[in-house]
Amino acid sequence: MKGIIPVLRELSSKGFRGSALGDLGYRGKRLAKAGWELGVTVKAVARGRDGVFIPTGICWVVERSFAWISNYRRLKTIFERTKEYLVAFIELAFVSILSRRLRRLVIEGGSA
Repeated sequence: MKGIIPVLRELSSKGFRGSALGDLGYRGKRLAKAGWELGVTVKAVARGRDGVFIPTGICWVVERSFAWISNYRRLKTIFERTKEYLVAFIELAFVSILSRRLRRLVIEGGSA
């Protein structure tokens, strides 16, 4: 819960207004109040089929991204002295993640 409120503040500072969807872990008065103050409606959506979270509509998938980068040992603990280095390592992690996923798509699709 502590991690989402700074994310909501950042979104709000960039002009985001509207609904943010999350699983049932995002229920609670504190989060609802923070969202209301920032102009963001936080909606907790019940689990869908087979206990899997299926958001309705369009949403920004943050949780999955955090889960993906948590697999990178260097990003589990912040060792960097400046935020520029940290951002660079996060970007490298996402380049690695996306290139691996694209490679899988190409191999499964049968094209070169």
